[in-house]
Amino acid sequence: MLPRGTNIYAAVLSATEGPLLQLRKQWMVVDSFDTCATNLVRMPDPYLVCISDLSISLFYANELCSEIYNAENYFNTYYLAMAFPQDAYYLPAFDFLIQRSKANGVMSMITGKYIPQTAECGSAVSAAAEAAAIPLEGVGGAYIVSLSLYVCGGLILLIELLWVLLLKKESLDFPGF
Repeated sequence: MLPRGTNIYAAVLSATEGPLLQLRKQWMVVDSFDTCATNLVRMPDPYLVCISDLSISLFYANELCSEIYNAENYFNTYYLAMAFPQDAYYLPAFDFLIQRSKANGVMSMITGKYIPQTAECGSAVSAAAEAAAIPLEGVGGAYIVSLSLYVCGGLILLIELLWVLLLKKESLDFPGF
């Protein structure tokens, strides 16, 4: 299964040869990754797979961690790119450094350190999506304090208004300011 709108969906759709074309011959397109994940859990087919971008699949791997497995080997990791000007003089040197770091393992060490390879059950990936709302009972004290301060301020202004209008006295402001 492949959700619409993902990078992998676009790559498979535009493939003309190779493994992506083979995948397109067998794929089942779903509307969203939510549908893909729920079908994966509900259908008893052991060969059913949901292929998607890593950022989307990590959330569902955390939510359904006891029911699905998130593969550690990526289907296609080449969706990150850097744009260079056409005929850039430093492009061959940069390409050489990238190829060399892939060959000696530096690239895999960096990606292993900064890009998480697994989605552990209950990790921080799903914490933001499950933030609970603060009930009004929990903030009642703050409302009472602010309301009492507004009432005190209103009473002070009312007393000053009565002082100026009814008693024909001068305002209690600082003189000369």
